[in-house]
Amino acid sequence: MSYSGKSRVGNYLAPPVSKKWKWLTFILVCLMTSFTAMAQTSVTGTVTDQAGEPLIGASVMVPGTTVGTSTDVDGKFKINVAQGKKLRVSYVGYVTKEVVV
Repeated sequence: MSYSGKSRVGNYLAPPVSKKWKWLTFILVCLMTSFTAMAQTSVTGTVTDQAGEPLIGASVMVPGTTVGTSTDVDGKFKINVAQGKKLRVSYVGYVTKEVVV
């Protein structure tokens, strides 16, 4: 079998991609990933009632997104969110509260 300098993609011949473009694409993906990672902050906290008792299973959400978590048996949570965003904390029978990160 001879090598024509082109690779097969399905039934079509694809032109070879130079190493320069492969490295450029790799660096671009790395930069985009690092900017996304830098924009996020890990926020931890504890949700309690007026008496200081932990609220087990309280919802902690970023409004307008599907990002959220719930508190553990100690009322603690951990969530990744961008600086300046709001967190909405809700629990059945209590008033929902929003706080800015």
